[in-house]
Amino acid sequence: MDETMILMKQKFYESIEKREYKNNSAILSSEKYLNLISDVKNMKIKKTQTRDYWLAKHYDLITINGVETLIYPFNENNPNFKIYVMIDDMFDI
Repeated sequence: MDETMILMKQKFYESIEKREYKNNSAILSSEKYLNLISDVKNMKIKKTQTRDYWLAKHYDLITINGVETLIYPFNENNPNFKIYVMIDDMFDI
């Protein structure tokens, strides 16, 4: 990666870090992303809490090249493929 790209990437992540996000923000840190994957896996085993039903409505898992990835569930109202990414991966997209 050349020096210009490194500086752009650094500024990008600095601007994200300066912002304040609410707990239900769409911005997913790597910790929050991995916790959501764990929660979705547990929810698929048994739905016992209200949050489990909320998770089922908003998240699903697929495996891409051996990596578990969060997606928005498909249904007749949502035929589009939407994938969730960690902040750490946003610049490279």
